[in-house]
Order: sequence, then structure tokens, then C-alpha cells
Amino acid sequence: MGKIIPENSKLYRVLYVIGQFMIRSFERTIALFVPNKKFFDSSEFAWVAEVENEWHLMRAELEELLEKRNTIPDICDISEEQLKVVNFGEWQSFAFLFHGQKVPHNCEHCPESYKLLQKIPRIKTAFFSILEPHVNIAEHRGPFKGYLRYHLGLKIPKEKEKCALRLDGEIRHWEEGKSLIFDDTFHHDAWNESDETRVILFVDFIRPMPKLLVYFSEFLVFLLGQSPFVKNAILKLEMYEKEEVKQDWKVK
Repeated sequence: MGKIIPENSKLYRVLYVIGQFMIRSFERTIALFVPNKKFFDSSEFAWVAEVENEWHLMRAELEELLEKRNTIPDICDISEEQLKVVNFGEWQSFAFLFHGQKVPHNCEHCPESYKLLQKIPRIKTAFFSILEPHVNIAEHRGPFKGYLRYHLGLKIPKEKEKCALRLDGEIRHWEEGKSLIFDDTFHHDAWNESDETRVILFVDFIRPMPKLLVYFSEFLVFLLGQSPFVKNAILKLEMYEKEEVKQDWKVK
């Protein structure tokens, strides 16, 4: 196992600034070739219907996971950057992919879910996003305009009007088995004001663009996958995996 680089260290911050500069510079080029719109119709992506047709398989594996909530890490434990938008104990994530890096144990633990994820072309990040009741995720923007974000409702509170995403002032509500696709570089926030837990599938995939931009985006994602930001997250996930195995052994 490698060594975690502290997020307050000089090396981490220098590499973070360099990476952000490269991404933001490339985004200006991408903006010239992609539509400047917030939400996308699901019919624009052929794979959406396939995922929605089999979403219940993912829901079944999710239900098993939720029976062992203590083994699912808090998103702030994986990345301290998330403390800018939520507090500890408010938002959990069960990751399959993180900026191109696979989380093998989780993919093996939920094989039907991982199989379904493979239907999404150029998928780079995927996790179950578990938001506690009465929690607000502060306004922020996504990592990279070369991505589009995909949400699939998996476990939505009965009072779904109390659970929403607001993207550049436009509000949408999640529905079980239904999809939302949007450009998350528009500023957005989200909330769950209900008394129930909200769970969605959270995905980033490389958006349809001219091939040269797609290839360059793939290269940037590869570089991001080698960065301390991603490497730290993967190491922390591995630590959670070892702790889960240890707890399972104790139970037996």
C-alpha cells in the first residue's frame, strides 16, 4: 500500500493548483465545441434505456449494502475536499470507479451493479450516493467540463418534493428508476429535507465531443488518476475494505 499525502501539505497543494490550471485551460477549448445547456434529454443517450430497464438489479444490491451502513465510508473520510459542501456524517459513498480508477472490492461485492455500469460509454466515476435526512449539500461546481453527470434514482423518499437538485437556479426532483443528465460545471446544490435517506447512482462520463477532445479528455483523466487527490482516495477506500474484511472475520 502506498502512502497518503496530507491534503494540507505543500506537495499536495502545488500539484492540485497545476492540475486545476490544466483542466480549466482545456475547458475553455471544450466550451467552443459543446452545447451550453444545463440538462440533457435521456433520449440523447442510447444506453440510458438499458440502465433504466435493469435498475432494480442495482437496487437489490443496494438494499443489502444498507443493512451494513457502518461499512460504507463517509464521503468526507475519503476526501477532505468534501468538507466544503457537507459535514461529517451527512453523506456516504460506496464507490465503484473514481476518475478512471477501479475499486475492485466494491465492484466484486456488487457484480450486477458493476455489470450495469459497463453499459455507460467512457464512464470514469461511479458510486452510490447516500444522503441522510435533513441534509443540504452546499453550492459547488463539478470537476471538469469534459464530463457530464448522470444520476439514477435508486431509493427516493416518499415526499420526493422535499428532495431536490438545483442547477443554476433550475430545480429537478429524483424519481426511482429514472435518470437525470446534466453539465455539473454549472453551479448547483442539493438537499434532502425529508425524514428518509435518499440514494442515487452518481456517475461522471466523458461527454460526446469531437474525437480529438475526447482523446485529450481521456489523457487528462489518466493524469488525474495519478494525482494525490485520487491516489489518496483509493488508499483510504482500501483501508475501509480491510476494516470491513476484519469485521466480517470477527462476526464469523
